[in-house]
Amino acid sequence: MPVPSSATASVVSPSRAAAESRSEIPTVAIIPWGHVIEDFLRPHRLTIEDFCTDFTGSWVFGYAEALRAAGMRPLIVVVSSGVRRTVRRTHRATGTDMCVLPVPRRYRSLRHGMKTGYGRTVKKTFRGPPLLQIALFPLLFAAKEIAPYFDTPLHALARELERADCRLLLCQEYEFPRFDVCVALGRLRGVSVFATFQGGVDQRWWLERLTRPAAVRRSAGLIAAPAAEVARVEARYRPRAVARIANPIDLGAWRPHDRAAARRELGIDHDARVAAWHGRVQIEHKGIDTLLDAWRIVVGPWSCIGPGCVTSPITNTFRLLICLTTTLTDGVSKYFVALSVTLTRS
Repeated sequence: MPVPSSATASVVSPSRAAAESRSEIPTVAIIPWGHVIEDFLRPHRLTIEDFCTDFTGSWVFGYAEALRAAGMRPLIVVVSSGVRRTVRRTHRATGTDMCVLPVPRRYRSLRHGMKTGYGRTVKKTFRGPPLLQIALFPLLFAAKEIAPYFDTPLHALARELERADCRLLLCQEYEFPRFDVCVALGRLRGVSVFATFQGGVDQRWWLERLTRPAAVRRSAGLIAAPAAEVARVEARYRPRAVARIANPIDLGAWRPHDRAAARRELGIDHDARVAAWHGRVQIEHKGIDTLLDAWRIVVGPWSCIGPGCVTSPITNTFRLLICLTTTLTDGVSKYFVALSVTLTRS
């Protein structure tokens, strides 16, 4: 049929149609806790390449999968000391879009001379003899306090949020300076900033007492599962909204298996009582030393599984397994099928 002369026809290219369709899906940027991603990776002998290819599990990928299942597009944003320019990747194992931002030069300068970026005091933060630290205390204290507020490349982050047409930003931990900085950026750029609770309640820097209350009240909302934590933040900060949402988990990874077969494969007696704790091992922060000491006093022996651990057959003693892995591998999931109970330290 001929087209009337008064009518106009437009042809939309497939690439443009795909882009427009994609823009209709809300994008949520997820940014992890910490100054640089290497602070998390190095203790586990992982690299940024490992993180961008085969690394799975953990808070960030659990949330990414949950957001995708809810019809949203997750974008994982990390700050790295191993790149000098913005790098965009697609996570090989999950297909999640990723963005690796270079840590600002100003933060590199401030962290120079620090033995850790997470020290609570000048002594625990900086290298050097005690007498020199005393002489330079005002300067070192100022550097320790302002450093965490310069670890996020704000211009690069704003550019990537705009490029992805992202209007939602989810921070890991609201009790961390990066959250305060992201809230300020969100206010300037029209981005709604949310944050989750992952166990962090301590404030390591004095400046947080000044920045945190305002950041919480100006954020779009907080996410915390424990009722005690919800009560704490409501009483202390009076946030706009707090949602009680537990960390998402992949139910497919925790599907039922043949318990008897798993026990035979792992050398566990059919009547043995086995408890297990699984997670990233941070002795001081997560209190695993307290758990092990209590277990020795009340019950007795414990074993570990994971890279570098050697286990012996488990008989009818009540045994605790400490799972030293960063991801839920097939080997670890078999232990969870075979055990009697899981536990956590209180």
